[in-house]
Amino acid sequence: MLGKALSRGRKGQAATEYIIIAGFVFFALVMTITLLGKYGSETFDDITDAQLQQICHDVVDMSESVYYMGFPARQTKEFTFPKGIRNITIARNDPAGGCTLCTEIRFTVSRQGMKQYISCTTNIVINSSDLDRARTPGLKKVRAVAGEQGNIWLNWTS
Repeated sequence: MLGKALSRGRKGQAATEYIIIAGFVFFALVMTITLLGKYGSETFDDITDAQLQQICHDVVDMSESVYYMGFPARQTKEFTFPKGIRNITIARNDPAGGCTLCTEIRFTVSRQGMKQYISCTTNIVINSSDLDRARTPGLKKVRAVAGEQGNIWLNWTS
C-alpha cells in the first residue's frame, strides 16, 4: 500500500516538474519572438533610411554633374525606392530646414505614427515635376536635365 502511494507521489512530482519546464520554455520562446520582431522592424527602418539617404545623395551628385556640364547636358539613373515614403519635397532657400542659399531634397517617411525627414542639400537650383509618382515603391528612373538659365530639372518616371 505504501509503495503505491509513493509511486503516485512521484508521478505527480514529475508532472509538476514537466509543467514548470514547459512554462520556462514557453516564456523563453515568447521573449525570443518579441525581441526578434522588435529588432526586425528596426532593421527594416534602418535599411529604408540608408536607401533613401543613398538615393538623395546620388540625385544631388547627378544634378551637380549635369549643372557643371551645362546646357544641354542630361543624365538618367535608376533607383529602387523603398516602401514607406509619404512625401518628397524640393525646397529652395528654406530657413526652417537650415538651408538659406540652397536647394534641399527632403523625403518624409512615417515611423509608427511619427514623421521622419531624410534630406540632403546642394547649392544649385533644382526644379522637379512628377514628385507624386516618385513616392510609390519600386524601380524609378530619375533624369536630370540642365536648363538654359543654369537650373536643373528632375523628371521622375516609373
